[in-house]
Amino acid sequence: MQIIALLCHDDFSYSELEKGLTKTTPKMLSKELKDLEINGLVERKVYDSIPVKVSYKLADYGYTLIPLIIEITKWGQQHREYLKRNDESTTKDV
Repeated sequence: MQIIALLCHDDFSYSELEKGLTKTTPKMLSKELKDLEINGLVERKVYDSIPVKVSYKLADYGYTLIPLIIEITKWGQQHREYLKRNDESTTKDV
């Protein structure tokens, strides 16, 4: 989900994605990008240059996930607030 969230803003090189996803290992990032490409969610473009440059972008089909990501993000924010309110009410009872 984090990869898709980044790619919905712009195209990224592998190293840019790696920097933006600090909690993801290079091996895991490579695997996830390959899986996303196989499933038609991400497009990989290889440039004919030296050194070889590779960029990733969200495929048209990948953009169909954005409304779901927005809703999941909203729910996560609401859930954090819910937990915070519950924690405060529990602390007051003690």
